[in-house]
Amino acid sequence: MNFKDVFIDSLSYPFTDLKRFIVLLLLFLGSFLLIPALIGYGYLLKIIDHTMKGKSGLPDYDKAGDLIVPGIKYYVINLIYGIPSLIIAFLLLNRLDLTALSTTLTLTNPINMILLMIVGFLVSIVFIIGLANMVYEKRFMAAFDFKKIFQLINKIGWKKYLAYILVYSLIVNIISLFTLTLLVPTINPGSLGNIFYYLIFTAINIILSSYSRIFGSRFKGLIYPLEIKECE
Repeated sequence: MNFKDVFIDSLSYPFTDLKRFIVLLLLFLGSFLLIPALIGYGYLLKIIDHTMKGKSGLPDYDKAGDLIVPGIKYYVINLIYGIPSLIIAFLLLNRLDLTALSTTLTLTNPINMILLMIVGFLVSIVFIIGLANMVYEKRFMAAFDFKKIFQLINKIGWKKYLAYILVYSLIVNIISLFTLTLLVPTINPGSLGNIFYYLIFTAINIILSSYSRIFGSRFKGLIYPLEIKECE
């Protein structure tokens, strides 16, 4: 599959089965109960596995209970890989003096937002293949097997892989920015209208984030180099 087809396939993939897409929406809608969220995360890993096996269409939810443990793994791996961004955000929020000019830094500063995006991009270079490698090997620590991860990236080709990650990151960030900017509440706090607005905002946010997650899982499965004997 060529570069363009990877994104066409990944972007259209969430719509291959609207019923199963809606089920995932409901799982994340009930994420405050924890178990539905873990099943949802586990389902995202199932999509990666489903894709690696050359299957089309969203997978079923048979034996949903079996998705809980993979969901925990997914959550923990995301948490660990998110540490660099959390550290940068912590430093910015606490307005530490990081320059000789004692410049006060805040997350609202565009430069700092760009810094966070750069850090996120650098982390995603390893995270995307790392997560896919964990699914392929069915081994948690495979997500942190950096020697193998870089061998896999070499197999894809660094130029092509970085182009993949750049376009992928742009798409994910556009979806996130749409949620954060165009849907920011403008109604006076405490009003009945504002309550309804937040409900609508929450629903749209879950729809967009679920779409983004499915798209991302399909993408990870499609770019993973299955001919990995040379990387063993």
